[in-house]
Amino acid sequence: MRTKDPILEEALLDMLVALCDEVVPSLRAVVVDIDPIRKKRFYSFYYDCEVDDVLFDLASVAACEASCGSFAFYEEEELIIKRLDYPSPIPVRGALAYLRKEPTLVLKQEPRAIEIESPLDPIPNFTHEERKEEFSMLWEVPLSVQRALLGKVVPQLREVSIEINKEKKMIGLFFVYDCEVSTELHDLATAAMAEVAADFPDYSVNKSIEYVPYPKRVLFKGYRVVYYRNEGRLDNKLVCYENTKDPLLGKALLGMLVALCNAVVPSLRAVVVDIDPIRKKRFYSFYYDCDVDDELFNLASVAAREASSSFAFYEEEELLIKRLDYPNLIPVKGALAYLRKEPLLMVKQEPRGVETESKKSFWDSALNFIPRFKEEKKEKFSMLDKVPLSVQRALLGKVVPQLRSVSIDFNEQKKIIDLFFVYDCELDIELSALASAATVEVGSNFPAYRVNKSIESVPFPQQITYKGKRSVYNRKELGI
Repeated sequence: MRTKDPILEEALLDMLVALCDEVVPSLRAVVVDIDPIRKKRFYSFYYDCEVDDVLFDLASVAACEASCGSFAFYEEEELIIKRLDYPSPIPVRGALAYLRKEPTLVLKQEPRAIEIESPLDPIPNFTHEERKEEFSMLWEVPLSVQRALLGKVVPQLREVSIEINKEKKMIGLFFVYDCEVSTELHDLATAAMAEVAADFPDYSVNKSIEYVPYPKRVLFKGYRVVYYRNEGRLDNKLVCYENTKDPLLGKALLGMLVALCNAVVPSLRAVVVDIDPIRKKRFYSFYYDCDVDDELFNLASVAAREASSSFAFYEEEELLIKRLDYPNLIPVKGALAYLRKEPLLMVKQEPRGVETESKKSFWDSALNFIPRFKEEKKEKFSMLDKVPLSVQRALLGKVVPQLRSVSIDFNEQKKIIDLFFVYDCELDIELSALASAATVEVGSNFPAYRVNKSIESVPFPQQITYKGKRSVYNRKELGI
């Protein structure tokens, strides 16, 4: 039975992105539903073990990220995070966003909170011909793969990404396992591919199955990741500052974070940085979705020059300032220093220009272009560095034109981190949800700290009174 509810499918897409890097073996299922009448979101996470603080945080962050998508303006939310051991039936009210492979499929369909024209299958489906007016291929293919993976996710599956070629009518699916690919794993990938092919009869659907043992880095071949397991809980060890084992790149991100203050305009889509310590070379890329006039060129050039002061002894620099309209993919070679909020996350990870010792395991995250810090590297970064970098990461994809400033304050003795958001408009539900999502992400990086947020409306040109000790984001404003 097809899902004839485009609203619910938008919610599934939001959760698909949010679940990247949040899936652990004990997660049995994730269910989503949307009530457009009462403006309410429903998210349910079911685990087959005790829900400790780590699992609760993983589910909470995923729900918070999903809620910041298409339904951020909804005022109510019901979040269920609970233990439900196999083979207890999984209650499904709405549609499944995730379902792991189990010996027997045990589902219990429950009535939705809202009456709609037609009932829903707990496992949603749709046909390409009937939905092509409502969904582009950028939406249809990820939804199809999401559905095809239901009941086929095993602990050994590290990642699934996709590639689409409209001209050649081809869809590529890339599966990565961290063990030798047995007949069972091959059959699971083949079955998923067959389901996707059934949704797109006019396309040739191919698959690639690769063995990449953890912790070896996964080289993403597809343009979009649709599944990535969380690898911070392997061996029951939480990794809070996941992903930058490269202190040089962390230093470069800090330099650009400061340089971008008062240089961000609404047309700036992304800023990417990278460092080559072998050739002593800096890489900075600025992408705008309009013609790059002299003013924009100067803003980017000045920011790059200020950021380069951290590596002033490097003799070479590659500076790219170009127009790249949405939804063209943003190429990321290195790490994102800035990423504005867009309807869909359109990024493409590219190989770094340098081979380093840390590159072997540099990217352990589904959104591998968004850096984090390994707990084991915390001695290389003080709180003065770690907190701004954590906030920088948390802001990626959440910056809107109305955001004027973000500043921070922290007290190591009291274990408190404060985030101060300033907008130049009335504070609506969407803006509050974006700030809340960023706060939750920072909190997940510092589990021993209490992270608070303050959201304030200060319309331009009224002067901002900075409450935090350090500013981590300031947009470009006229007359400044």
